[in-house]
Amino acid sequence: MAALPEDPRPKDPNQDTRLYLLLLTILISLVVVTGTIYLSYQHPRLATPIQTGGMVATVLMACAAVVIDRR
Repeated sequence: MAALPEDPRPKDPNQDTRLYLLLLTILISLVVVTGTIYLSYQHPRLATPIQTGGMVATVLMACAAVVIDRR
């Protein structure tokens, strides 16, 4: 039997797992960016803190985009 437009979508059994994985990824990314900013703040020779944090965040976002695109 064909699905009618008013039929509710079937519940995805992995939806909660994906949500928790997304939240965990965001949390780990924030910890990595914060650690990088702190490290560059303590050792200013490395680079300015804001530029370094932005660069790390950009790389992490690019990696996440590649992983999501491969799905």
